[in-house]
This record gives sequence, C-alpha cells and structure tokens, in this order.
Amino acid sequence: MTEALYNEFKADHDHLYLYHGQLDADKKDLVFEKWIKGDYALLFCTSGFGVGMDYDRVSLVVHYEGIWNLVDFVQESGRAGRDNQSARSLVLLRVNWTPDSGRMVAQDAKAILEYTRSFFSFFVDTISYQV
Repeated sequence: MTEALYNEFKADHDHLYLYHGQLDADKKDLVFEKWIKGDYALLFCTSGFGVGMDYDRVSLVVHYEGIWNLVDFVQESGRAGRDNQSARSLVLLRVNWTPDSGRMVAQDAKAILEYTRSFFSFFVDTISYQV
C-alpha cells in the first residue's frame, strides 16, 4: 500500500522517496541521510521508519488506511512537533473504509473504533458539502 501511494505521487513530484522494511540496510541509510539533509521533503514510509529516531523537523505525520494499534499510532504521531512548533497527525481513510477488528490489537479495538466513530461524527456534524 505504501509503495502504491508513493508510485502514484512520484511521477508528478520531486523530492520524495519511499522507505520500508524490504530495503537493504545500505539503501535505508542512504534514504535516511538524504531525508535528514533535506534532499527529500517527503517520505512515504511504513510504520517501522525511524523507530527510536529523535529528529526535530517533522511537522506532519499522515496515517493512511486506518489505525490498527494505539501504541504505534501514538509513537508515529509523536514523531511530529519535536521542535516545539505546530505539528499535525492526520488520518486519511477511504470513503468506504470500515474498521477491521480482526487486524487490531485486541485491547485497542474498542478505543480505535470509538475514536473512528467520534472522528466521523465530528466530520459529518461540522463539514457542509456543496452540490
């Protein structure tokens, strides 16, 4: 999924790259170094990117296709804003997305479903559409 999303954007945009667990160690190091230096403004990553990383110039973390584990969600979201500047953690879902409690960590399922319901409720109640 991460690679498909990256492939969709790379044709039209420079300064972005892909990072995932299947890259060999040298490629991971090179991608990370280029990102730190600013050669890449955007990385499409799987959840394993930057475990233990403390980098202070992340201002946006985007979660695509749902939240499956609260610990990971909090840790991934917490990568943004370490410079004490405004930061965002955004969750993008398809219109037809439905939670799959079978994929969720059991103790997280109820909280994730409640978060999703409250988010959609807020969204529907506060956003008006023009036809």
